[in-house]
Parts: sequence; C-alpha cells; structure tokens
Amino acid sequence: MSYQSAETTVEDDFFMKKFKYYKANKPKPSLSAVLFPENVDKQDEIVPTMPNKVHEDPRTRFLGLKTTKEWQTFYFPKRPGLILIKNPFTSIGQRYWIRKCLEIYPRKPNKLNIDIELSLSDWWQECFKNGECNKQLLKKLRWTTLGYHHNWDTKVYTEENKTPFPEDLRELSDVVAKYLGYSSFRAEAAIVNYYHMNSTLSGHTDHSEVNLGAPLFSFRFVYFL
Repeated sequence: MSYQSAETTVEDDFFMKKFKYYKANKPKPSLSAVLFPENVDKQDEIVPTMPNKVHEDPRTRFLGLKTTKEWQTFYFPKRPGLILIKNPFTSIGQRYWIRKCLEIYPRKPNKLNIDIELSLSDWWQECFKNGECNKQLLKKLRWTTLGYHHNWDTKVYTEENKTPFPEDLRELSDVVAKYLGYSSFRAEAAIVNYYHMNSTLSGHTDHSEVNLGAPLFSFRFVYFL
C-alpha cells in the first residue's frame, strides 16, 4: 500500500468516526464542538467579515433576498475558502425558493433520481393527484439536476447531457457571486438535494468541477410537509 493510500485511509476512517458520532441518536452527540455564528467562545474559528466593496444590487428585491448590506457574512480561518452567509433571504424569498425546489425544478426536462423507475413529467403534481398526498412518491425524490446534469457514474459533466438552466437561479447565484468578488462567475449546473427528517449526508469531497477557481454555492432551506 502506498503512503498516499494509507494516508487517505486514515483520513477516511477519522471522517467516518465523526460522521457516525454526530449521526447517532443514542446517546445524543454533544454539539459543543460545532461552529455557530452566535458562539462567542469560537471567535477565533468563525470570524465576521464583509467584502471590501459592497454595492447594493437592485436584483435582491426580485430574488427574495435582503439587501446585501444586511447580510451577515463569516469566514473560517482554519478552513480557507469556506464562507457562510447567514440567511440572506427574506421570509417571502424563502417560500419562493422552496416552492421552486418542490414544484418547478422536478419537472421535465430536468432529471430526477426516480427517472430510473418512473416516467413523470411533473413529480409534485403527481404527488398530490386527485387532492390526496402520495406519501410514498413524496419520499422517493432525493435529487434533481439542472443545466449540465451530473453523471453519477462517471462524475463528469458533458455537452450532450444538459438542459436549460433556470434563469432565476442563475441570477441568484450571480448576485451572491458578485457580492463575494467573483464578477465573472456564471452558474451552469446545479443539484437540488431533498432530505427527510431521518436523512443524513455523509461527508464527501467533489471532484467533478474542472474550474477550481470558480465558487461552489450551497443554498439550504427547511420545509415540513
């Protein structure tokens, strides 16, 4: 076994131990080591920040965002490149994007994990067909891909495997990108993940992006059905 393989194995084992610790229900894990913006005892690990030049973007009001001057931004000195913007969305904006993720993005021609077993043009409409909730179908959806579709087998994006990218989501990404100083960034691909209360996401790294100088955005919303 090479040194690199051994090192990777050690890191993976450590990662998995941490994952299992926080996933456990009995006993419940301690969250004392978790970083929260409100945690004043961790100010050396999560630091408030603000981009040098913040120009108000008029698009924020149409995209369900608070004004950029209201955004609370934090960086992590021990994790270079990781930046947290604490809830930049208005309450109306949150509902808007949640509805997009549930009602619009799972429509064709976008791709869903359930395509392998079901052929649905409108997943959300099918879930509530005839005024009743199909809970089994509701729980089946795990992801939807937009724009350049992620190939889960090869981990490669190709020109042959893409559909139009949602314009409003592109605009949202553009506003955030410019706020952080990525003036030339253009969103072209997205994965919408759906997690249930008993779902977990194991720690992982992504290797599909060719341009490592481009940012990777993660927007998170909570909705109870």
